Amino acid sequence: LTAVALMSVVVLRRSAPGRSMRAVRDNEDAARAMGINPATTKLFAFGIAGALAGTGGAILGHAQTVVVPGLFPIEGNTDVLASAAIGGLDLAVGPLVGALYVVGVPQFVPLDSAGLAASALGWLVLLLYLPRGFPALVEMLRNWLVRGLDETPAPETGVFSALPENGVHHGAATPAGLR
Repeated sequence: LTAVALMSVVVLRRSAPGRSMRAVRDNEDAARAMGINPATTKLFAFGIAGALAGTGGAILGHAQTVVVPGLFPIEGNTDVLASAAIGGLDLAVGPLVGALYVVGVPQFVPLDSAGLAASALGWLVLLLYLPRGFPALVEMLRNWLVRGLDETPAPETGVFSALPENGVHHGAATPAGLR
């Protein structure tokens, strides 16, 4: 069901209502100027989010023999919010990546009180300096790498080595395939 929900979100994001939701999220006034009704779009998004959350709640409730209030601790709400914020909302798999970090690290790496405090401080620093989450960090690293690759000079061999830097060649020595 997680894979079905994820694929549904991917399809929704690529559809017209999904683009409308992102437009309203990014700039409500600009979306209104483009003819999108923000109230209707928000209501639609709320309904979709409620359907997904209800499905998750039904699965969790069905997996338990007895449903008691102790099954839903306050820390769980904080973890869900932190997972979405850390993983980023720009990608459909962002909250899943955030959940791997928020829930997975304490499960597989034994953290004492200092480790949990450092992890919480890491969340805070990430949200302060990268409000779009981990995808923004990956994008910054990618841009840094691309800039580093662009600065390396190209080898002076091949057909285009005789062309000047602006790409315009005014001589009669143009190769036959480039005329």
